[in-house]
This record gives sequence, C-alpha cells and structure tokens, in this order.
Amino acid sequence: LAERIREGYERASDAKARLEGISLEGASAATSEIVLGVTFLREVTQQLPSWHGKMRELADSEKLLRRQRHAFRGDWVEASLVGGQLQQVEQLLAKRNRTMQEQVPLLQSRIVAEDKANSQRVSDLVADWEQNKPIMGNIAPDMAMETLTKFEFNMKKARLDQENLVKAKDALGLDVGPGDTEISGCLDEASDLAEVWEAVSKPYGALVDLKGTLWASAVMRKVRKTLDDLLMDLRSLPNRIRQYDAYTSLYDRIKSFLAGHSTMSDMKTDALKDRHWKTVLQRLNIHVSFPELTVGMLWDNGLLDRKKDMAEILSVAQGEMAIEIFLSEVRDRWMKQELDLVLYQNRVRLIRGWDDLFTALDDHTGGLVLMRSSPYYRAVREFQEDGNLWEDRLTKLRAAFDAWIDVQRRWVYLEGIFFGSADIKAQLPAEWSRFKSVDGEFITLMRRISSRPYAMEALNIENLQRTLERLANLMTVIQKALGAYLEKQRSDLSRFYFLGDDDLLEIIGNASEPGKVLPHLGKMFASI
Repeated sequence: LAERIREGYERASDAKARLEGISLEGASAATSEIVLGVTFLREVTQQLPSWHGKMRELADSEKLLRRQRHAFRGDWVEASLVGGQLQQVEQLLAKRNRTMQEQVPLLQSRIVAEDKANSQRVSDLVADWEQNKPIMGNIAPDMAMETLTKFEFNMKKARLDQENLVKAKDALGLDVGPGDTEISGCLDEASDLAEVWEAVSKPYGALVDLKGTLWASAVMRKVRKTLDDLLMDLRSLPNRIRQYDAYTSLYDRIKSFLAGHSTMSDMKTDALKDRHWKTVLQRLNIHVSFPELTVGMLWDNGLLDRKKDMAEILSVAQGEMAIEIFLSEVRDRWMKQELDLVLYQNRVRLIRGWDDLFTALDDHTGGLVLMRSSPYYRAVREFQEDGNLWEDRLTKLRAAFDAWIDVQRRWVYLEGIFFGSADIKAQLPAEWSRFKSVDGEFITLMRRISSRPYAMEALNIENLQRTLERLANLMTVIQKALGAYLEKQRSDLSRFYFLGDDDLLEIIGNASEPGKVLPHLGKMFASI
C-alpha cells in the first residue's frame, strides 16, 4: 500500500510539474511545445478519472489500517497528500484547457502548419532512405549498420512526431486523416536490412581478416580452406537473407577468389624473387614493399584478372630459377668436390678417378657456355657474374688437371724405372739427377694437395699450371734421353728390337740377375 501511494503521489506530482510547464500562448510557444502540450492535456484529461478512482481506493485502504490501529512507518506518505496533488492537477488542467479553448483557432493553425512541415520532413526522410539505404553489396557491414542505426533513429522520431500530431489534432477537433504508413514501411525494411547485414557481418569479418594476412606468411592450403568454410557458412543462411545484394555480392566475391586460387597458388613460389615481385607490384599498381604485401591487396588490385601478365612473369622467374639452380649445383659440386687419392708405393698419395672429374668438368663447362645463350641469363647481372666466374674457374681447373694427369702418368713410369734399378741410375746419371729434382717437386705438390684434398684447392696453388708444364717438359727430356739410350742398346744387339721399351729396361736393369732376364729370351729367340 505504501508503494502504491508513493507511486500515485509521484505520478500526480509529475503531471502537476508538466502542466505548470506547458505554454499554449500561440505567439510565444514553439510549435513542437504546443503539440506536446495539447497532447499531454488530452492524455491527462482522459486519465484523471482513473487516477481519482485509484486515489479513493488508496484512501479507503489507509482508513482501514487506521481502524486496525496499524503503526505506520515514519516515511509513510498519506493518501490525503495524493488527493491534494490531484486537486491541484485538476485545477491546472482546467486552467490549461480554458487557455487552450481561448487559443483554439491559433493553435489549430499552428498544428496544421506543423503537420504540413512534418509531412515534408517525412517525405524528405523517405526519399533519403530510398536513395541512400544500404542495399548494395559493396558496402562494409559496419558502415551499413551505422547508416541503418541513423535512419532508424530518425524514422522512430518522425513516427513519434506523427503520433503526437494525430493526438493534438484530435484534441483540437481537427480532421486526423488517414494514417501515414510510409515510415512504418521504411522501418520494417530497415529491420530486414539490419538482419541481412548482421547475418553477413561474421563471414565478411572473417574474409577481411583473411585479406589482412601477410603474403609472405600466407599458406595457400589454409587460404583455400578458409574460403571454402566461408562459402559453406553463407549457403547455410535462410532464403530471406540470400535474396539481398549484400549476400549475393559477398558470395560471388568469395567464389571468384576460389576460382582464381590456382593463380594465387602459382604466385606462391620460390622462383619469384624480389625483382619479380617489384614488377608484379608495378603491374598491379600496388605501392607497398613486399614485406607489407597482403593477400587482400593482390585480390583487390586485380591479380586474378591479369592471369596472362602473371603467367609471363612466372615464366621468366622459372627460367631464371633454372639458371640459379644450375649455378648453385655447379657451386656446391666444385666447392665440395674431394679428390680421390690412393697410396702409391708407400711414398705418396696419387689422384685417381680422373674420368669422373673430366666428365663433370666438361658437363658443367658446356652447361655454362650454353647458359650464356639464354635470354634469362642476359637479363640478370648476378647470373652473368657467377657464370663468368665459374666458367673461368672450371676452364683453369680443366687445364690444370689435363697437365696434372700427364705429369702423374709420366712420373709413375719414370719412378718405376729409376727407383727400380740401380744399373739405370748408374748408366744414366744425368737423367737420374734431373728426375730426382722432378720427383722432389712432384712429391711436395702431392703432399700439399693431400692435406686439403679438394678440387678447388688446386687453383690456390701458386703457379700450378706453370709448375706442371715445367715438370712435364723435364720428364719429356728424360724420356727422350732414355729412348736414345734404349736405341743405342738395340743397335748393339739387334735382338733387342723384338722387345718393347719396358721389357728392354727390365733386362738392362736386372743384368746381374739372370733369373729376371730369362723370361724375355723367348721373345728375342723364337727357338728358345
């Protein structure tokens, strides 16, 4: 009871305050105040009998409690106060109604003018809605929702103004006329659009996040899966959502991204270097550095519509990639190429496997020569520098190995002759002395290469080519002297002509050992 009395008191006090604030003076009051004032007078006039009936119920209830000797709380509001407030409300209402009756012609003209002005405002608002309502699919959902919120606020205010005008016209005896349904229709349409934009906002946000992915860190398989998931989410929306352009535009955009995904995947290749991406960004008119490039920038700037241009750039990049791989293979092979060494006579390690070395050298040198005719080779300065460098290195290495294998073969032949027979040393002292010098240099050279048995280490040996050529010339002189010596032996004994140089040298070197000479007699004398 205390709560209901308090509510009645507050309601009466509020009505009294508002009645006191109402101004119906036609000249001084604003039209909007007149509309609100007339409307409020009408409402209070209609509700006042009900308020009096409730007040009487509250007063009777309070009397009943008093007869029952109820102890009222200190903050109890007596029902008589409510009655007093209602009497003041009734007096103010009568006064304001008299004022209104006195001002009826003027108030009616003001209300009619305001009604016309409000109708124009409504027409302008409806026209603005028809022109600017967010129905196109190229609008971001957050912008669309912001626009809808503004329109909805203005429409609700316009509808409230219309309702107040209807009440004011009714209170002043004016023709209310038919209700205006334009605003209600616009509000319904705004509500439907809000539902549409709310439904597509989540897939749209996921697409925006995907487009913000840095290209350098993007994984095409994950991009494809995200697009597929977004398409499934859109397909699951109700039919009433799917008929709007906001839906179809987003759906078609994601489908186009999926259709061009193979092009995006092709662009995600190691063949495309910074120089290629610079060309790509120029073609697409993208003005950011490669580390700042995102997936969305490529989509939004028409990469999927320029497949031919991208295919040309990819073709060039793949051609250059093939050259880069070949140069890398050459570099890795020869920087890591170890020489196959074998111990000879417990004195020194000699190189073997020459055929494999020469085959690899010829293949790579030929490849470098052919590479120079490629248009991709001529377009990149680094390729030309590396190609010329390695062609020069391998050419020098081939020349050195050609001389090396000849020197090694001659050394093995002469070493067996001079170190295998003391008689040869004695009979050819000058050649023996010359070979000892050759032998010392050759052993030193082989020991050095044995300490770091890498092919490219040979190019670090100072004057290697000149040294090998000099050793070869010295051994050529020794071999000529040895040949002259053998020719003299054959002229002394014509039977020696039936023997080769190796057999004859073995006989001469083992003259004091008949057992080693006897096996060769059958070649000199057919009857033995």
